Amino acid sequence: METDGLTRASLEELATGEANIKGSLLVGAVKLLRARRAEATELLKPELQHYLSERILVSSWYPEADGMELFRAFVQLVGGGDEIWRRMGHVTAADHAHSTYHHLIEEQDIDRLLQRGHVLFRAMNDQGTLRTRRLAERTFELELEAFPVLCTEWIKLLTAYFDGLVLAAGGETLRCDLLEVDYSGKRAKWLLEYAVKE
Repeated sequence: METDGLTRASLEELATGEANIKGSLLVGAVKLLRARRAEATELLKPELQHYLSERILVSSWYPEADGMELFRAFVQLVGGGDEIWRRMGHVTAADHAHSTYHHLIEEQDIDRLLQRGHVLFRAMNDQGTLRTRRLAERTFELELEAFPVLCTEWIKLLTAYFDGLVLAAGGETLRCDLLEVDYSGKRAKWLLEYAVKE
């Protein structure tokens, strides 16, 4: 039985209480790290170097802290700073729109897609809650709560991911502003407005 993208077996696997991330988010970064293995080995702590040789399963769960270290190493290798984080968020949204979570996005209904944001978020992260609230026509508030690994990089990725979802569903983001963030409280809030492309 499925519950927000989590099966009973995977819920039992997550009993450690550690925040986890789906392998589908790691595959792209790990491919580049493997292609530049010598440089990646220097950047990664010894306990993370097994990712350079072990197969990443898109439907399996991996420690979220490991994922962020892999992302940071990827950004260091590629260069480009904030722009790379933005591109990573866009690429992830596009991938989800056209493959992994196509069934949730195929309707091209942006309002409905944003209202399903919690389902997409929980399909990729086993902790944290994403709440969406429609404030006006084509205007939403997105609030992330109880996300234990919240950091500046996750803020950059998620901001770009929300924008990427709108693009993938045929819209254009007019603004996706971070309204507030509380790292110690593990919560953040965005205001997103979009237009429908004619």
